[in-house]
Amino acid sequence: MRRAAALLCAALLLSGGCSPTSEPDPSASPSPLGDDPLRDRQWGLDLLDPERTAWPVTRGEGVTVAVVDSGVDADHPDLAGRVDAGIDLVEPGTPPDDQYGHGTHVAGIIGAEPGNDVGVAGLAPDVRILPVRVLDADGRGTFARTARGIAWAVDHGADVLTLSLTLAKDDRRVRSAVGRAVDRGVVVVAAAGNRSCPPGGVNQTVYPAAYPGVVGVGGVDDTGAVASFSSCGPWVDLLAPGLGIISIVPPQSRRPECRDADGSCLLSGTSEAVPFVAAAAALRLAQLGDSADGRRVATDLVESAADVDPSGPDLRSGHGLLDLEALLDR
Repeated sequence: MRRAAALLCAALLLSGGCSPTSEPDPSASPSPLGDDPLRDRQWGLDLLDPERTAWPVTRGEGVTVAVVDSGVDADHPDLAGRVDAGIDLVEPGTPPDDQYGHGTHVAGIIGAEPGNDVGVAGLAPDVRILPVRVLDADGRGTFARTARGIAWAVDHGADVLTLSLTLAKDDRRVRSAVGRAVDRGVVVVAAAGNRSCPPGGVNQTVYPAAYPGVVGVGGVDDTGAVASFSSCGPWVDLLAPGLGIISIVPPQSRRPECRDADGSCLLSGTSEAVPFVAAAAALRLAQLGDSADGRRVATDLVESAADVDPSGPDLRSGHGLLDLEALLDR
């Protein structure tokens, strides 16, 4: 695979090459989904149906997904052994442990081990997770730290960048770091924001989702309709499950909704939609192998999306809902 101080906040609701093979990869055998105690609450995974649409072909092996967030609990049994060393830019020199809880929640959506009698199942369970801690124990960070985190991830082998955060405004440092990532062939996926659609139909611009080359992700509810919290604007490229998403959290989580949680937490927002799309990007990269190109994958994600009401691309739903089967059939 390729190697290619204003505050920000985690974007949470309150609270080309050769054609892909159509033959299953015998090394990518599906795992049972019924053994995870929280699996029956993962409506988003049901919607994407990876056991049928993806895992007979790939589970994301060989791909590194950077979670630029509040850190990741590398010892969580649903992630243990598949989390790389990463970096902590909040407390330099220490492991990027997750005190807030959000980064682990995101990582679980991406890569939690299915069928292991623990927690949840991730969409791309064979990826490597690269934790980059830029948000502190209260879920806050700075532009400079975010830019450094993005640059570090790109320089340390990230194939996909998961940015479940929004900026208070455009920032040249983050813009430059994102542009470099895109130029290096990294797939950059970011939250479209949770500001709801105003009467005029367009929210204030949300960054980094609005930067060129970034895949901006809005959220849907469990009926497949655009979630009421999801922002509207030209930076919304597609949608993914975002309402009431269950995933894992560390025991020391300080996020209010997850504090004292028993290893899991239910969160809503475009932050939760982003990791579904990041995981789908990883599956597509793994499927393409050495011919993989980040720009192509970003285009594939958008162009394969399933149109939703209203018909055609629009500022609320982008090109539609993430369609894993159509993505891997391209």
